[in-house]
Amino acid sequence: MFNLADCVGVKIPKLAAPKKYSNCAKIVSDYLDQSSIELQLDFTATFYNRAFDLIRIPSMDCFSSPELYYASIYHELVHSTAHKRRLNRFKSKLPKFGTREYEEEELVAELGSCILCAYMNISFNTFEHQLSYIANILRNILQDGRIKNKEVYKKKIVEKSMIQAQIAVDYILSVK
Repeated sequence: MFNLADCVGVKIPKLAAPKKYSNCAKIVSDYLDQSSIELQLDFTATFYNRAFDLIRIPSMDCFSSPELYYASIYHELVHSTAHKRRLNRFKSKLPKFGTREYEEEELVAELGSCILCAYMNISFNTFEHQLSYIANILRNILQDGRIKNKEVYKKKIVEKSMIQAQIAVDYILSVK
C-alpha cells in the first residue's frame, strides 16, 4: 500500500470545490496554471517548496471547512510569490526555519491569506484562526533579542509585511 502523494508521476485527480467556492478555486487554478507551480495532495502537511516550486496540501475534505482550506492554500500561494521568478522577496538566500526572517515571511503569507479571504468574502470563517496565527508569529518575532524597542518594531514589521502581502495578492490576482 502506497500513499499517492509519495508516488512520482501519478496524477491525483483534483476534487471539485463546492459550487459556492468556484471563485475561490478559480483564483487558485488561474495562478497555478500561469505560474507553473505544481499542486500535490499531501495528507499530513501544507507547505510551499521553493526548490521544486510546488505546493503540497491535504485535500479539501481534510479541513473543517472549505474556507479554512482556501485560507491555507492562499497562504502558500503568497509564499510562492517570493520565488526569484516572481516577486523575488529574498534577494540572497532563503531565511532558515525558526529565524526572525522566516517568521517575517510567515507574517507576509498569513496577511496575504487574510486579504484574499476578505476579497473572496470567506473571512467570516477564517478570521479567528488567522488572527491567532498572526499573534503567534508576532510573539515569535518579538522574542529576538536584537530588537530593542519591541512596540516600535512590531508596528514597523506589520506595516512592512502588510505592504508585501498586498503586493503578493495583487500579483496573484493579476494572473489571468
